[in-house]
Amino acid sequence: MTGLRNTLLAFVATAALLVCAVTIAAEVTHNDDSPSPDHTVRDFLLAAVARHDGLRACRYVTRQALVHVHAIEPRGMSCEAAVSAYAHLNLGGDRIDAEAAVKALDYRAEAEPRGRERVTVSAHGESRSFVLRRATQRELVEYLRPPTPWRIDAGLDALVKR
Repeated sequence: MTGLRNTLLAFVATAALLVCAVTIAAEVTHNDDSPSPDHTVRDFLLAAVARHDGLRACRYVTRQALVHVHAIEPRGMSCEAAVSAYAHLNLGGDRIDAEAAVKALDYRAEAEPRGRERVTVSAHGESRSFVLRRATQRELVEYLRPPTPWRIDAGLDALVKR
């Protein structure tokens, strides 16, 4: 009886360690809020088109990109309101509006002149591009800033067109 009990205890202990290891591995490899340009775009799209969280999404955007939003949304809507109300992403005839769909997109980052990066997202034979630049020192210390040194400088306007 003692041998069976020890075997069961060993099995339960092994199972518990396995669950802990899987949980830790999932947490460590979870890559939301990663600082790379492609993950910056992915996190922006998660906020903008999957969650319609304009407040969070607009924190990834430069002032120059906001000027383009205001040019196509002349009623004076804030970035937050425009993203919350109108942000959508259609690729190849499919509307990308769920977290799983955003994460399943193909993300390709390419270096641009002057230290910029172009991130192209694609699915179903169609793509959209975003140009990113490094955040300024001021942007890096803003309240509720995104945890990335990159900011989206162009491409937002395509998401909020009605």
